[in-house]
Amino acid sequence: ILRRMEEGIYDHEEFEMAKEWVTDTVELANAQLKVEAQLKTVLGTMGAEADAYDKLISKASELQSKSVYGDEAYIAGAAELATYMSDADALGVMMETLATYATGMTGGAALDTAGMTDMATQLGKVLIGKYDGITKKGFELTDQQKEIIENGTDMEKALVISDMINESWDGLAENMANLPSGKIQQVANSWGDVKEIVGSQLYPSVSLLFDTLNAHMPQMQTALRGLSFVLNGAINIIAKIVDWGAAAFDFFISNIDAFSVAFAGISGTVAAVLAGIVDLIIPFVNFFANVWTDPLGSIV
Repeated sequence: ILRRMEEGIYDHEEFEMAKEWVTDTVELANAQLKVEAQLKTVLGTMGAEADAYDKLISKASELQSKSVYGDEAYIAGAAELATYMSDADALGVMMETLATYATGMTGGAALDTAGMTDMATQLGKVLIGKYDGITKKGFELTDQQKEIIENGTDMEKALVISDMINESWDGLAENMANLPSGKIQQVANSWGDVKEIVGSQLYPSVSLLFDTLNAHMPQMQTALRGLSFVLNGAINIIAKIVDWGAAAFDFFISNIDAFSVAFAGISGTVAAVLAGIVDLIIPFVNFFANVWTDPLGSIV
């Protein structure tokens, strides 16, 4: 498409397709960068180990390959879970549990980053001893398991929740991914990754564009203020022209009989001259009449 445009062959439909493609890829790349930044920030705040971020990004990619959800959804879920614990290995177990839980709760339906974050929140509440929500969904913890939730390590807590979810849905995420609908979704996720890569390569240029616009915004504002001043002056002039035209039109119509008598009394050459003048005036009168009844349309 770019080559055709360079050759001077412009196709509006092709240009719109290219614009839509660029917009879509940049938005996908931006969404990925946002959840990655969120995860990195939370891990830093929680005091996680230095390699925690890389471990969880790798886990998200692994889970995408064997479930129906994209890695960006798992990264968003990990960022939420990281507000409840900081051990990277325990968070990895929780992400696997999240994959199973989300698949079971939705029946394998699509989830965006917000939806996966909500699923992670439901599991996170269990980590801080709030069991009502998960109990209403049919899951129960024994007193011994609750004791571990209260006093155990991050990994011990993660394993308790994993056991609770897997008791009903062990292997569900992979089973759903192996269905025809699951394979279609996996292809869509992989294609989304390709678009994210393209978007990430375009992202610096797009960022530069907006940085440039922001840098020149004061000049643009000044130019627009000047333009508005000119437009205001033009509009005021047009308004005065409309008023004058309306007065002239009213005067001509009010005295049409007198003009007719006067013209009838003038003979020969004088009459012909005046008739010519009237022929010149009439279009202007019609114009001002149109401006009076439809200002915008007449100006256009």
